[in-house]
Amino acid sequence: MKVINGNEIANKIKEEVKNIIRNKNLKLTLATILIGDNESSKLYVNLKEKACKEVGINVEKIEFPENVNDEIVIDKIKELNKKYKNILVQLPLPQNLNREKILDAIEYEKDIDGLTSTSLGKLINKEEENAPCTVKAVIYVLEENNINLRGKNVVLVGHGNVGKPLAIMLLNRDATLNICNEFTKNLKEHTLNGDILISCTGVPSLIKKDMVKDDAIVIDVGISKKNDKVIGDVDDAVKEKASLICPVPGGIGPLTIAMLLKRLVK
Repeated sequence: MKVINGNEIANKIKEEVKNIIRNKNLKLTLATILIGDNESSKLYVNLKEKACKEVGINVEKIEFPENVNDEIVIDKIKELNKKYKNILVQLPLPQNLNREKILDAIEYEKDIDGLTSTSLGKLINKEEENAPCTVKAVIYVLEENNINLRGKNVVLVGHGNVGKPLAIMLLNRDATLNICNEFTKNLKEHTLNGDILISCTGVPSLIKKDMVKDDAIVIDVGISKKNDKVIGDVDDAVKEKASLICPVPGGIGPLTIAMLLKRLVK
């Protein structure tokens, strides 16, 4: 059984990015917008900022209180569109804000996180340049391990911000796809059919050992906290059955930031 070490791979990618920036003398800036007091969002933004600084990318962080309105945020994004090439709005947003309107204020070419309607829509036509970084990280793990998706039975548990674009990219690679979620009846009946099982629900330990086919490839994308410990959708015991597993923590999380850095340089 192989365990993917996301931190190790991400560090290699960081070093590559750092060398490109130094050798080409690139001057890059990432503009990030953080709204509200969500602790997870603050953590993610700080991790992105730290990674950027490690490789020589500047960061301008703009923060708004939770009660800010759409217009103020959109006006700020329009201002950033004129100034920077790479703009990111950290999700989730407070419920009082219109997520689509705010994200779509970012110009397509500057949508570093791949979450605007244009970026997501282009995935259907196999234009994956601006695919979401988390989704890119999942595909990267599969392709770097020489896993051919064509004809494979892939069970995807989760149909949110990660699940929907990931489903399209899996279909683009001719996978036979079964999309479920945490509310699917008899979920185990579906997951046991997966040559590849990917879960991105954020429900702690949703996927148990008895729900996984022998020698399945398992990728955990869900992140949640339990007793101050970061855990994923996939129970630890699943490692006993999987042929390859990308766990939480230390899997897709650091690779997502690495994909962000690669895109910034590109």
